Amino acid sequence: MNDLCSKITEKYRDAILDSVDDARPIARAILTRRILNRYTPFPKTNKKPDEFAGGGLIRFEQIENSPNGYLVAPYIWIWIFVEISQQQGDPILRDWEFADYEEQRALLNPVTSLQAKSWQSFEKFVASFRCIKSAVIEEDELVTISVFTREHV
Repeated sequence: MNDLCSKITEKYRDAILDSVDDARPIARAILTRRILNRYTPFPKTNKKPDEFAGGGLIRFEQIENSPNGYLVAPYIWIWIFVEISQQQGDPILRDWEFADYEEQRALLNPVTSLQAKSWQSFEKFVASFRCIKSAVIEEDELVTISVFTREHV
């Protein structure tokens, strides 16, 4: 998976580098499923959601027949944007493990039955994901409680 991430980063370097300054707002909007207006500049940038989606790395999913929607990206792109964010000195998502092969090896090896079970790992994942969502909300920013609910996970 690490090799795939490196190859994709290299192949799409120009598109990714165009997004370096926008990595945190993009990751933040995707993780919180923030409702955006297609014709209004994106928070913390001067670009509209369609401008981020224009390169094809990110999609703007429109809500029914309204100009509103949210950004969606594959896991690998979130991984890349988080790495960019970390290189910029931004600690957002710093503790997220994108390539957790140890857990998969443990699940496949019957000898490691004393290790955490998959449901325990899932509980840890859910708790850490909620912490991440909290971290991407700006200080003193008003949000609805639904940002943290099941429909937004």
